Amino acid sequence: MERFTIILIITIVAILESLSHANLKYVYNTKKNSYFLISVILYAIICYLLYIVYHYKTLASATALWSGMSIILALFLGWKLFNEHLTPADYIGIILIVIGIYFITFEGLHAIQTEE
Repeated sequence: MERFTIILIITIVAILESLSHANLKYVYNTKKNSYFLISVILYAIICYLLYIVYHYKTLASATALWSGMSIILALFLGWKLFNEHLTPADYIGIILIVIGIYFITFEGLHAIQTEE
């Protein structure tokens, strides 16, 4: 599987996770507990996609990439959907995460494993 495809799948995982978290925050705020199932379904999809990714990428590098993207997306969704404010430290953290994602994805020691 090509590097771009793996990064795309991990990006989709991060988006789904962020949407799941935003949905849980919505459930908490509105007390509409029937929407809770949406987050469960999203996490089932996330598990399946990660199962595919782990065949080609190490646990450490896939998790670092996924976590970094999820943090950035969660900050963005919190800001846009729930009017949460970003601090200067948040912006510095985002910059450091982006730098880390670059090194892990393109320069890291955890190269994509070849299919055998």
